[in-house]
Amino acid sequence: MNSLVKDISKDLKIDKFDGELDSDYINRLIFSCSACWCKTLIYSEMINEGCVNSTKTKIKNRLDKIIYGLIRSLNMEDHLNLKNLLIEDYISNVSKYILKELEFLYEICFDKNNRIYIQDDVYSLEFSNNYNLIRGLPQYLDDRVFIGLCQWKKSNELDNEKLISNIIDIRDYYNCIKRNFIWRKYNYKIENVEIFIPCIKSDFHKNWENYEYSNIGNGVYLIRKIILDSNFKYSLLKKEDNVIFLSDLDDWYYKERENYRFMYIFSDKCNCNVEFTCSKFTDRYIIKCTNNLPNYEKRILNSCSWPYYDYKDECNRIVPIELWHIVANMLEELKINIKYI
Repeated sequence: MNSLVKDISKDLKIDKFDGELDSDYINRLIFSCSACWCKTLIYSEMINEGCVNSTKTKIKNRLDKIIYGLIRSLNMEDHLNLKNLLIEDYISNVSKYILKELEFLYEICFDKNNRIYIQDDVYSLEFSNNYNLIRGLPQYLDDRVFIGLCQWKKSNELDNEKLISNIIDIRDYYNCIKRNFIWRKYNYKIENVEIFIPCIKSDFHKNWENYEYSNIGNGVYLIRKIILDSNFKYSLLKKEDNVIFLSDLDDWYYKERENYRFMYIFSDKCNCNVEFTCSKFTDRYIIKCTNNLPNYEKRILNSCSWPYYDYKDECNRIVPIELWHIVANMLEELKINIKYI
């Protein structure tokens, strides 16, 4: 194998999976290496030139060149899923995606003028008392392991990183909604609205029905109304002693995809839990997500995994066996059943 592959593998501590094709392995290395280079570029820009000149466009143009150099150096031109794109356009799309994902995962962030803003402090998020997700300047000469776009370290090997607990519990979410949300009595007829009625485990999109007052019992429901260009306005509806109450959801719930959390909770309440399929190998799991996750859980999943089919595969993820318990516990908290195949 190319000596550069071995060097990158050693620096990032990314080993080849059992039975993995060389091309798939090198693509994983390029993906993770590009993210490391991106963060390194950002930190060097801040140190040398300051935040003002470190724009997203400037970093992206340099990242384009780095990715192109990696592809050429590792002889991967014939192993890319170009989909009729020029290689330059493909590389541009990859670098855009990496920047977007790093921002989504809170590895980097930008102000309203697309200038880079990032904390110099290295800190970590604790998971299951076993592994910690490290955020900050990439380091290559210690025991950190790079997974996808992120870096991990065993909890018992932490140095002086700031420790932040990152735990959520949704077991009592349904009752919390009933108790703590602001409900207003609604005396008018509700029209042109769809209601979420869990009945199909594999696809939330098929669980929306036209709202009919007479067809629902007492309880809390998620409803939506099309407002413009296929966008939805989500609200919660509560029926209690034949009286209807509504609770409006602000845009944050849609932006952070918290509407999907309601869908998982209501599915569990109806004993119609969502099922994800998972293939188990000796050193990794490949999880197929049949429905979207709330952004909180999506950040955890993406921090623990690589995309499977191509760089922007959001549904199929490769999770190394060492981090599988983090993903499995997170899915269990959402009441998602995992079917191993």
